[in-house]
Amino acid sequence: MTDKVIEFPKSKVVREVPEEIHKERQAKADMKQADTIVDEVAGLMITELDNYFVDVTNKQFGKDIILVVDALKAAVYRSYGIDHHLHPFIDENVKLIEGDIEGMTKEEIKEKIENIMLELSKAKDSIDSEEEE
Repeated sequence: MTDKVIEFPKSKVVREVPEEIHKERQAKADMKQADTIVDEVAGLMITELDNYFVDVTNKQFGKDIILVVDALKAAVYRSYGIDHHLHPFIDENVKLIEGDIEGMTKEEIKEKIENIMLELSKAKDSIDSEEEE
């Protein structure tokens, strides 16, 4: 009676994937998705700038747009929990306006931004005067 037993195909056996491998695969998928988003948005951005007659063939533009795209990549990567080399720079140098801007009028927001710009200008002047000495 045992000669009629058919062995289940080994290729159909479901195996548990170790958590470490699952996390690694998910991280690769997240990075691929983030890179796809950045590529698509950057392409659209450059096309739109070209539509506004910005000289996208200029070498200086190329350097500038690389920085913009890298900053975009940093933002998307942060959203996916992926480290990016610009994150420490951004965290150290970008200050968010504190307070609830939802309740502020456009004039109040504009005034707050102007005050920040004034503070930055004073700080720059202070640095420039120190360098001259």
